[in-house]
Amino acid sequence: MDIDFKALLIHLTFLQHLFPGQYFKYDSLHVSWTLTIELVWYFVAFLCAARFKKHPAGITLLFMMFSYVWIFWGSSYFPSQATMEPGLKYFFVNNNFINQLPFFFFGAYIAVKNPRFDKAGLACIFLVTVVLSSAWKVHFPDPIFITGFGIAALFLILKDMEYINKKYVVFLSEISYSFYLIHFPIITIVSEKIENDTLVVIISIAATLGFSYLSYRWIEQPFMRMAKRKSEISMLKGKAADSIA
Repeated sequence: MDIDFKALLIHLTFLQHLFPGQYFKYDSLHVSWTLTIELVWYFVAFLCAARFKKHPAGITLLFMMFSYVWIFWGSSYFPSQATMEPGLKYFFVNNNFINQLPFFFFGAYIAVKNPRFDKAGLACIFLVTVVLSSAWKVHFPDPIFITGFGIAALFLILKDMEYINKKYVVFLSEISYSFYLIHFPIITIVSEKIENDTLVVIISIAATLGFSYLSYRWIEQPFMRMAKRKSEISMLKGKAADSIA
């Protein structure tokens, strides 16, 4: 098989969102789209972390404006957009990592500012931006982050409610990242071995839950404990240096 080095390099540098022609090559696990969004956020968050605590609203608005400019530019000038089917155009323009970044900044803003707003107003935002979104989306280019307003409003409504999660909810939340990472390979393997669709679903869910727990127990938790220890040691060293000074 001939190697398309340009497409391979684009995937290795996580730039496939910007190159529709190369995206569908070397995407055997079909998760590179979301992994790219995560990686870009980690990179952007690292660059913005120092200033974000001082200017959370300003930085969030800046990326919202950037996203909106991208939507209008991409709707007319994105490579190959004129020949794309509507679904692919939405995929590469509206769902691009540039348009996903405001979602992360909404969450960061809530974490930093812990804002408190009227619950009725938040419910209205959720209703308009999420529940009734189909009524206004057809009238102008849709920055996908607008629904993020509704999601953020819902989080703000729920975050101050007092409730205790059931044990199975806690378990699913703990293994959720591992579940996300390994579910597709497991589904692919099981589908190749078993023809009965019902069995594929049952076995895939059971296997994914099992392997996700093992990953969480033996990979995620040890590394989280290691990172916590290093962080505590660094803080102690910093305090010791300050006391000496």
